[in-house]
Amino acid sequence: MLTISTIFGVTVFAADYDIYVAGNGDGSESGTGWMNGYAWNPGAEANKMTVTSPNVYDIVFTNLTSGNEYQFKFTNGKWN
Repeated sequence: MLTISTIFGVTVFAADYDIYVAGNGDGSESGTGWMNGYAWNPGAEANKMTVTSPNVYDIVFTNLTSGNEYQFKFTNGKWN
């Protein structure tokens, strides 16, 4: 089994709030799986993106298994 890491980067214009990534995490209690173990949690602190420059946010995910279908969505910490 091949494991990989990926970096998500997004540019958000006029954002005055934090940006998170929610997705189909594996729900592992260790928090080491895809989405840091949080399945579809729009405000999981572990999936809060880091501001790297004005309006640019990044996050790195590790322990991704090749061949899986990963789904994700950017959020403002909630679904609405």
